[in-house]
Amino acid sequence: MYVLQQVEAFLDSPLHFLIIKGAAGTGKTSIMKAVAHRLSNRGKSFELLAPTGRASQNLSFKTGFDATTVHSHIFSPVTDIDKACVRFVPKVNQEEAPAVYIVDESSMISDVMQPSLEFEQEVPILSALIAFVKQGNKAIYRDWE
Repeated sequence: MYVLQQVEAFLDSPLHFLIIKGAAGTGKTSIMKAVAHRLSNRGKSFELLAPTGRASQNLSFKTGFDATTVHSHIFSPVTDIDKACVRFVPKVNQEEAPAVYIVDESSMISDVMQPSLEFEQEVPILSALIAFVKQGNKAIYRDWE
């Protein structure tokens, strides 16, 4: 119960980020599910995000709410025919009301630019996610130790 009290305090604070860490099987996903249901019951806006399609499917299954990938939520893909690649352009967060972003498997989100011939992006994924969230919102990251 102590963790849920910390989450409640975080949601009422001016802080933008909260990281929940723990070993496998310690209840992190159950906490995320409880937070999502609490936000839903209060009519608060929230998004469930994960770094991969498979992880977002698992998060949806475990919480009972729709989840999406970080990429699809914060980037717009733009085909660059001249370079024969896809550029990921950061989206502007257009949430009308403050939203809480619950990010699963956050340790898989890199803050290093990954060179690729097929894809380009202006900033590392983690930097883009932080910038997106800080546009008036909050994020809870679930990670493992």
